[in-house]
Amino acid sequence: IMSTIAEFYSRNLATESIKGMTQKAKQGGTSTRAPIGYLNVGVRDDVGREVRTVAVDPERGHLVAWAFKAYASGNWTLSQLRRELTAQGLTTVPTPARPAKPISESGMHRVLTNPYYKGTVTFRGSTYRGNHEPLIPPEVFYQVQAVLAAHTSRGDRTQVHDHYLKGLVYCGMCGSRMILTHAKSHTGSIYPYFICGGRHAKSTDCRMQATSVTKVEELIAEHYHTVELDAPHQAAMRQMVNADYDALMAEAGKDLHALTARKHSIQAEQDRLLDAHLAGKVPLDVLGRKQDALQVQLDSITTDIAACKVDYAVQRAAVDDALALAIDPAAIYHRAGPTVKRLLNDAFLRRVNLHQRPRDPCSTQERVRVEFELATPYDELLSVATIHRAEQWATTHTLTPEDALPAQGSPVAGLNIVRQGWLTGLEPATAWTTTRSSTN
Repeated sequence: IMSTIAEFYSRNLATESIKGMTQKAKQGGTSTRAPIGYLNVGVRDDVGREVRTVAVDPERGHLVAWAFKAYASGNWTLSQLRRELTAQGLTTVPTPARPAKPISESGMHRVLTNPYYKGTVTFRGSTYRGNHEPLIPPEVFYQVQAVLAAHTSRGDRTQVHDHYLKGLVYCGMCGSRMILTHAKSHTGSIYPYFICGGRHAKSTDCRMQATSVTKVEELIAEHYHTVELDAPHQAAMRQMVNADYDALMAEAGKDLHALTARKHSIQAEQDRLLDAHLAGKVPLDVLGRKQDALQVQLDSITTDIAACKVDYAVQRAAVDDALALAIDPAAIYHRAGPTVKRLLNDAFLRRVNLHQRPRDPCSTQERVRVEFELATPYDELLSVATIHRAEQWATTHTLTPEDALPAQGSPVAGLNIVRQGWLTGLEPATAWTTTRSSTN
């Protein structure tokens, strides 16, 4: 019996400890050991009490901040970044049990994915605004996440990019990834080509011919005009999305109030059961069974409360940025260098499918076109259904004169219908471009 009571009090103590740590996180405090770049320190408050807090590490903070900015450029791999930081003297914080040592590559990845550095605290799945000093602006952190996602999805985490389209282009015939190769002419000149990886490895019976990388670059740059969103539709969609988020926040507030009341009710019931047991009114086995059932309910409600506390402001800002970028991505793409082009492709595109018409027996020419598969959130924002919904929303809400939608002359006036024609949904029937193919 005593061991059962001890176990119960132990579980209760753990619950109280978690409640205390959660409360500290809600107030912006750091409940765990500070990550590299910060130090856990003690300071005295106005009445002389020692308060544990977090301060920027003067030896390591600036190196961590530099790591984020360097990786955000897209010109570094994790292994290169780790070697450079080791050369600059970045090490872990020594402890009595562990001496300082250079950061590992997996540790470097954990640093770059930790939102703590942009000023937020995450505890038990919930995110709160922290009291500590951010090392980087939020936009740098999100840029780093985009670069990390691109390296992961393209299968090139630790290698230098040979080309900004590497890993993005797929064969429209068999679905294999197109790989880069270089062909040498009879004069000794080297020309880059995309070839079908399935055909090259003989894992498919694909007959896709090699296509000049330069031609694919031109086709993709031109095809960016098909995903332009005009300013009036962008404004209508932004206002519609903001209204949707306002409704979600209002509903979440109602749910949060009800869940919090239910949580307090369960905690009060737990206290009543414990008091009844200590007064000899509830047997120990009944106490344990009822407490376990109440704890299951409490855990479920705690999860639901965390879901209600989704940071809609962050999501709203991300959608707003995505809509702003959709105004004229073709102009940005044409002016950008390779690094920015790769980042723009990562933002807009999940993949690009390369198609070829069968070769004309009477000609050595082939026809080539590209087809975009949009990435999140553009697959939703630029869909026919979403743009139609924005148009319908605008008819029942007041827009400023400059935001008024143009006269409807097409099924979807928001996108570049002059170039697209909208013959086959979001991805139009694109004009075929003639290009000479290698016989590689």
